Amino acid sequence: MSREILQNIINNFETERFVRFFREKNRSFAPKREDLIQYEDNNFKNGFKLGEIKFDSGEQMFVCAFRANQSLSERSGKKSQYEKAKKILKETQSDAGIFIFYDRQNNFRFSLIYANYLGTRRDWSNFRRFTYFVSKKEFTNKTFLQRIGDGNFSSLEKIKDAFSISAVTDIFYKDFFVEYNKLVEAVKKRNKLANLEKARNFVLLFTVRTIFLGFIQKKGWIGNDEKFIQNLLTEYEETYSGKNLFYNRWLIPLFFEALNSPPGRKVAYSDNDFSKETEKKLQMAPYLNGGLFKQKPDYDDQGYLIPDKEIKDFFDFLFSHNFTIEENSYEDEDLQLNPEFLGIIFERLVNKADGAIYTPRTEVDLICRMSLVKWLEKNSDLPISKANLYELFFREGEKREDQKHGSFSEREIKIILE
Repeated sequence: MSREILQNIINNFETERFVRFFREKNRSFAPKREDLIQYEDNNFKNGFKLGEIKFDSGEQMFVCAFRANQSLSERSGKKSQYEKAKKILKETQSDAGIFIFYDRQNNFRFSLIYANYLGTRRDWSNFRRFTYFVSKKEFTNKTFLQRIGDGNFSSLEKIKDAFSISAVTDIFYKDFFVEYNKLVEAVKKRNKLANLEKARNFVLLFTVRTIFLGFIQKKGWIGNDEKFIQNLLTEYEETYSGKNLFYNRWLIPLFFEALNSPPGRKVAYSDNDFSKETEKKLQMAPYLNGGLFKQKPDYDDQGYLIPDKEIKDFFDFLFSHNFTIEENSYEDEDLQLNPEFLGIIFERLVNKADGAIYTPRTEVDLICRMSLVKWLEKNSDLPISKANLYELFFREGEKREDQKHGSFSEREIKIILE
């Protein structure tokens, strides 16, 4: 029921409909409409409180909505919304709040902010970590509907779990593995492959390339079209639907020509089925010469085919999730598919005995900073203080005012920069 209520809100946005949603999620939710005019400014209008939840633990959660004067996107406005929400929580003495910021196009951001109590000191959850961007125009609300629609709102801790990036990763992988296995079976049957491992490796190449392209198109690098791959499939289906030509006649030129040669070269030597507009986008696509889009011997040169239906099903699954081009730092985690998913998926699918082990960003970050300290200490002309170097390369806390930068002379600064 809760998921249906959310879907109805997405289709026909009205802030008042969230009252029914919260009553469905927690019977302790007390509707209490209250204008929040005192918190309105040039950026946010029409603020009002929808109600509050008092949990059995004694914690209290505040629920409110504001209209943003600027159009929202997955990347815009999170910091200003966070500051607004934190101010309200401080002044209302609430332990947590769910804040719904929406725009005139009925896009909205659904965010959880809560207090961390450290003795007599109170800190706040990170502004990027617990938030979903939802848009009616995008078919990318699957994670939001799953995690929030099906999530348990009986306690604040369980609500936090509905915003958990690790839970999102597990759900994505579980669904991904279903689609991956469907592709493997289709490839094995269609190409009459007796070797299951051969089919698995071929499909792994296809899925990793496609996920990578999800990030490439998000950056607007293929004709400034953030839905290039989906639009390519749509263009194909208008003429060739069901003929099983999409992989060989459309994706192979994209993979091994457009993305594996310098911009300017005509794709498929002008012997292709693309529209003039698509051909131009492919011709000017970036040269991704890292090896992923080079033909792999014994796989890409065998003439294997992937049926149209399975490709469409995989695209529908994959692009129902929202891609972001921002990699997570060890402090911030977005509830979207980011480039780190490539490493996580690859590690889970490939036997670790073969050496496919993904090193998490937190470990890479630590190793790089420690290496910088050691390298500068060893190679500098002056005996630079290790303590100062650690203060320069490591953070003391999330707050800018807590950050130290070391105490260096002008000469030491010059040496370090060089």
